[in-house]
Amino acid sequence: MAVDFLVRVVAAAGSRHGVAATTAVAALLVPATAAQASTHHTAAATASAATASTADTNQAIAAAGANPVIVVGGLIGISIAYEPIAARLRADGFRVSIFQLPNLGFGDIRESACALATYVDQVRANTGAAKVDLVTHSEGGLVSRWYVKFLGGVDKDDHYLSLERR
Repeated sequence: MAVDFLVRVVAAAGSRHGVAATTAVAALLVPATAAQASTHHTAAATASAATASTADTNQAIAAAGANPVIVVGGLIGISIAYEPIAARLRADGFRVSIFQLPNLGFGDIRESACALATYVDQVRANTGAAKVDLVTHSEGGLVSRWYVKFLGGVDKDDHYLSLERR
């Protein structure tokens, strides 16, 4: 007896205060005989498409009301290097901008954090948002942490995500 697997993918958007923060994808494998697979394949495909469509719509609605996202690059991180991350977030409906460290990061962390503070205030003013979400990488993480801890960023940043490579 042949065993097939029906794969159902369920997308769920995690949120805090109605703001989409993460997207988790879980796959549920259901064993079925070949006969069951052929009978239920069309129904499962239709249900999966409807579930994915609803999840995409819900995520787009949540993203539209979400905080603006600022991607803070690292040392020698020209803004174009972070465009793939920004493009993905934009495709999901988020308002995204990229902050390039002054002098490509070859300056004082505190001065870069002051520049970030000014940039955050500009983004908030331009979008009307009370808070932003920061996605940081490398030295951008150090600069962002200084901003949050010492320059009042704790009141202006809702979510902080630091990327690293392992």
